[in-house]
Amino acid sequence: MVGMFRSDASCERLLQFPEVKRLTGLGRSSCYKLIRAGLFPRPVELGVVVL
Repeated sequence: MVGMFRSDASCERLLQFPEVKRLTGLGRSSCYKLIRAGLFPRPVELGVVVL
């Protein structure tokens, strides 16, 4: 899995999950497994969700 994801500061931007899924081919649970293993970037909270 090493080298699967490109880390390039010149293309850093925030992505919504559908785009992450399209770019990586990974589902939500696979992404969270990789996050827990320290192999995938953590989600960024942009604000408070109000119901």
